Amino acid sequence: MDLQAAHLILNQLATICTYLGGFSLVFLGALITMRGTESRAAQVTIVSSAVASCCFILSAVGWGILQLSAALPANDVPVDKMLDALFGTRHKLFSLLYLAGQFSLFVCIGSSGYLHSRKIGHLTFGIGAFGFAIMGYVLSPYVNFG
Repeated sequence: MDLQAAHLILNQLATICTYLGGFSLVFLGALITMRGTESRAAQVTIVSSAVASCCFILSAVGWGILQLSAALPANDVPVDKMLDALFGTRHKLFSLLYLAGQFSLFVCIGSSGYLHSRKIGHLTFGIGAFGFAIMGYVLSPYVNFG
């Protein structure tokens, strides 16, 4: 991998997190302005949406800063050391934030149906659990924090 590829990867990660963070924030705004959000399901949905939004936005900002680092010229630093610096500890932190955001978003999806009825709640819970399982399966080959 070269620095240009690293730049593109970080750009994609930041863009995905920006979209997901924006969605979570808009959903949070809609939930907060609703009436009758005193139930436990509403509180779980609101808190999980807020956590997801924060995690995605922090990941987007972090990966954007790493992307800027990849674009800056570093003539005296070898490419392999630069890639290690880009995909080192900070990248792992932003990856953990992204995964926490994904988990919170699926919790939000799963609990949102309970705002309408118990039957719809069971359905959205199943959809959220299924989505989380599929996302875990898709991301499992790429997640390595060792």
